[in-house]
Amino acid sequence: MSMLGISQLNEIVSNRTHVAPNLVLNQLRTGIKQALHQTNQKYDTQDGMDMAFCVLNLETNLLSFSGAYNPLYLIRESELVEYKADRMPIGIHPKDTASFTATEIQLQKNDRFYLFSDGYVSQFGGQKEEKFKSNRFKELLLKIHNQPFAEQLETLNQSISVWQGSNAQTDDMLVMGVGIE
Repeated sequence: MSMLGISQLNEIVSNRTHVAPNLVLNQLRTGIKQALHQTNQKYDTQDGMDMAFCVLNLETNLLSFSGAYNPLYLIRESELVEYKADRMPIGIHPKDTASFTATEIQLQKNDRFYLFSDGYVSQFGGQKEEKFKSNRFKELLLKIHNQPFAEQLETLNQSISVWQGSNAQTDDMLVMGVGIE
């Protein structure tokens, strides 16, 4: 699914001067449904993917964001704001004719924003053998957001390793942070 998504995404965004994240997700959903022959029939495969997609204008610091189940976290002045994703995947879904939502965020100096897969928050571990969960993840990001990104990476890796303990890793884990200087 990842290879199909990357291939489709490259085709959609190549040779464009303006990219609207919600339109990219709409086109990607159409391409994935066609490639998997999904037609909303009873026996169609239910494969799809979640993602967060954004475009940052480096001249104006205007961030455009759209998400398929995956949100964006913005930390400004030590406060975390969650920009929610649409509750539909890239692929077949009962609402798959609805457009993905476009959100624009005017970034400011010292802002940090984070995009991530669901693997980190879905990892089982801890004393109660439960998922890491988004509230714990938000608290961790708030604790480390002022550190250099290399130190943040080290803290994220150590924290999830301790949490995971002897449990197997359940999913891919991607956390990407961007700082505005």
